[in-house]
Amino acid sequence: MTILRQMLDSAGSVAILGHIRPDGDCLGSTLGLYNYLQLNYPNMKASVYLEEAADKFVYLKGFETIRHETDEETYDLCVCLDCGDLERLGNFPAIWSGQKEPLPGSPYHQHPLCPG
Repeated sequence: MTILRQMLDSAGSVAILGHIRPDGDCLGSTLGLYNYLQLNYPNMKASVYLEEAADKFVYLKGFETIRHETDEETYDLCVCLDCGDLERLGNFPAIWSGQKEPLPGSPYHQHPLCPG
């Protein structure tokens, strides 16, 4: 079983983040995970948080569900994709910091699934 699957199996909610000024790689990876969760974990609350993206990506499944503002939601797990450090999360590092179960690793959250 993969580390990601183990973490997803123990989470009831997942926030998915990507880098500022999202491009095709960022949108594809974040929405790919979002759609995977919708299909394989239908009872899980999952949300993608990204800055506004170009309309040329509107055809991507789930594009209309992307959240562009922070909110009061909390998540059991936060997964950052296509992003090398917390500063590139734009307005969303608080979502990363607020996850209920930090990823295993150092206090700085050094882990293959996260920046920092």
